[in-house]
Amino acid sequence: MTRSSRLAGLTGLGEFRLVAAAAILATTACGSSGGKGPDGEKDTTDSKTFPKEMLPSKVVPDLPLVVPKTDLEVPLFTDIVDIEPGDDVTFCTFTDYIVDEPTIFGETYGAQSPTGHHAILQYATTPQEPHTGPCKDMDGPIMLGGTGGKAIADTPTLPENYGVEVPAGAQLVINHHWINTTEDTVPGQSMVLARKLARGGNTVMAGSLPMLGLGWNIPAMGQLEYSTECTYSEDVNYVLALGHMHEWGEHISIDVKRASGETESLINEDWTPEAATTAGGGTIFSLDEPYVINKGDTVRLTCKWENDTAEPLGFPREMCIFFGYTIDANYFCANGTWLSADAAKANGMGQEIIDHL
Repeated sequence: MTRSSRLAGLTGLGEFRLVAAAAILATTACGSSGGKGPDGEKDTTDSKTFPKEMLPSKVVPDLPLVVPKTDLEVPLFTDIVDIEPGDDVTFCTFTDYIVDEPTIFGETYGAQSPTGHHAILQYATTPQEPHTGPCKDMDGPIMLGGTGGKAIADTPTLPENYGVEVPAGAQLVINHHWINTTEDTVPGQSMVLARKLARGGNTVMAGSLPMLGLGWNIPAMGQLEYSTECTYSEDVNYVLALGHMHEWGEHISIDVKRASGETESLINEDWTPEAATTAGGGTIFSLDEPYVINKGDTVRLTCKWENDTAEPLGFPREMCIFFGYTIDANYFCANGTWLSADAAKANGMGQEIIDHL
């Protein structure tokens, strides 16, 4: 890999206020808690065993360190950002890691310091000077896994031979989201392990499909139940399916009405504030037996919230999302409009949706 020098500090933050990226939705299902690794391995978040030569010059004291197990796992760190009281913000750290040949990356591991909501990997095919700032000029699909808030991701949950191919010359980018509900300014830092998969074998290419609805508003000191539907224009095979809300969520359901008329319940779960930033929820399917939503089927996403604040709540402070990792299929559906990845990229909607998930 080629590496260029890091830039100190932050750039271009004046106009910046984005919130989250889609893959946190996956990390709430895929992140695993710290502790013993597979087969009773030593705790992978033990900072004493982390290779010092792989650390950046500055690390916040309360950032857990997930130790690489093999030379295929590359640790990447964000710059330290100051999260002001009440902030709900997303940054992108354009790392100094440039892919020198087409490389397949599997599920990402990682951790965040307190007030983190997610850290996931994306990539840009036109590299920028390494820096932390707005998430713009991103043209690669969401990569697998990541870490979310209180959850430390250090063991695999998705199939080991499931990955995303990143082209030569692409720059790995960490998308990190923060929600500070404290009364103090908090320094924030994230780390991820970019996990390369060995060439050869039976690797299956991954994709993603976020479905969401916009335009709702939860009244102050009130409740709201909201539904949106999407009719699929193509067959989609799911390896992971999950619903996502934030801390005012009460219940989420995802129902699939088949073109033949019958309806199946895919997700039906009560929600808790902890579910927004900790591991759990969702359903993982095998590569041999994925969950298939066929062309012509209609998905209905329903969210129920209870707002105990004195202000109305809308997107993106609260969310109503169905997210899935797919087998080699990348689409978007927002307010019932189905878009291929190419169409979404052409009109700019794809990255706009990702930036606001």
